[in-house]
Amino acid sequence: MEITYADILLKLEPYKDKAFWFPLSDTEIKGLEKQIGQSFPSYFRKFLRTFGIRQDFVFELLNREQDFIAEYKYLPKSLRQYFVPIGSSSAGGDTWLIKAKSEEQIIYEFWHEGNGELATLDFSFTELIDRNINELGELYDRKPFNKDKNWCVQFAITTTKESLLLKTIDAHQTKGWTDAKISSAGVYTYDTEIELASKKIRLGRQEYKDWEKPTYYFNWNEPAYQIGTDSFIRTLDKKLTKAFKGYKLIDYGILALSDD
Repeated sequence: MEITYADILLKLEPYKDKAFWFPLSDTEIKGLEKQIGQSFPSYFRKFLRTFGIRQDFVFELLNREQDFIAEYKYLPKSLRQYFVPIGSSSAGGDTWLIKAKSEEQIIYEFWHEGNGELATLDFSFTELIDRNINELGELYDRKPFNKDKNWCVQFAITTTKESLLLKTIDAHQTKGWTDAKISSAGVYTYDTEIELASKKIRLGRQEYKDWEKPTYYFNWNEPAYQIGTDSFIRTLDKKLTKAFKGYKLIDYGILALSDD
């Protein structure tokens, strides 16, 4: 049965102030498929085009690009040519899969422990969405409003060019570096303060004897609604991607302000 996402949007209408989603473009979907090395079936591609990855009303689904990539690489090679990962149970230890070249909507469950069993769940992809919308209605009063949700990330940059890093993000250092804190593994951690976009935040630096370069990192969050309109995170991500090969965006997802 073909999924009619217009009907799903109508079901979500009463709860849209507490259910967040942000659609992916076709270019972004193709880019994710390229990183995974496998294609999504058309019904899941339409889901991403309608609701995206960063949604919080079907909570079992993966909600970060990096999770799709990691889960796919973790699958046995015998499964990668037939399936793509989409989520997992709240208990963990399993990965939910759908067939890459089928519109059947069956969700398969792969257990990583033991013999790596593959089973089918007793609900389809459509039923998964309906179940979560019903739960959203039941728990509506306990859910945070979208206006109270943030997109939370960490920027991690491996480089020896500290001055270039500060110039790239248009920040300046407001305090000196602290003395090193040394972990039991021998990692040296230093802290300083920088001013970025009129905010004073912590900038960390880690060094280890076997690393060729130190890694700098800082956290940032912005209102979730800014993802599609005026996203400072996306602006910084583009600048850092262009300037540094040793750069990674660590995406913590969409979180309520109280969870920061």
